Parts: sequence; structure tokens; C-alpha cells
Amino acid sequence: MTRKTTMRHRCSKIEGESLRDPVMASKKWNPGKRIVGNPLGEASDSFLHEWIFYTRSTRSAKVTSSMNYAIKQNMQWIKELREAYAELRGITPEEMRKQVLEGTANYLEGDPDSDDRDEE
Repeated sequence: MTRKTTMRHRCSKIEGESLRDPVMASKKWNPGKRIVGNPLGEASDSFLHEWIFYTRSTRSAKVTSSMNYAIKQNMQWIKELREAYAELRGITPEEMRKQVLEGTANYLEGDPDSDDRDEE
């Protein structure tokens, strides 16, 4: 029996990190990483269930589609936030984006919309 190679496994092999080492695996942004969120409310979940049934789709496909839609609807706002964060740091918006995508950006005191939500 051959083991199925996942995208995460291939990325980790390419980057030279071990999947068995959780510290190393968590230090790099992984584009293949699953997004896990809070459960939907009862009403939303039941409508999602119906939507999946009527469209002969899957939960995963609908969640992916919904996330893509939400991102497209917020692209301009995201760009404006990028510019604001970059201005606070004295760097270009392009450098800010690069830092975020590389995982090297940090929150500063006074960042727009910063509410310490990741410190729980």
C-alpha cells in the first residue's frame, strides 16, 4: 500500500522541515493549511445543509466558494489596511504584503483595528 502524499507533506519536504517537529512546522506559512473555524449557528448550519443538498455539492466546496466570495468583496478594504499598516511602520505597502505572506510581520501598538485577539 502506497502512502498518499499530501501538498503539505510535499511543501515540508521541499522546505526541509520535518512534519514530526511541530515547532518547525508552525514557523512557516503553509498555503496548503486547512482553515478551521468556529461552528456555524444552528440556523446557518441547517441552511448550509439544504444548500449542499439542492446544489449536489459538498460542505468543503461551499465553504471554499464562500471564502473566495468574502475575500473578493473585501479586497479593497484589505489593500487600505495594508497601506495603513505599512505607513505606521515606515515601509511600502509592497514590503508590508511581503512580510505578511512570509510570516515575518508583527502587530505594533496602535495598529489599525488591533485588539490583541491572538493573545488568548
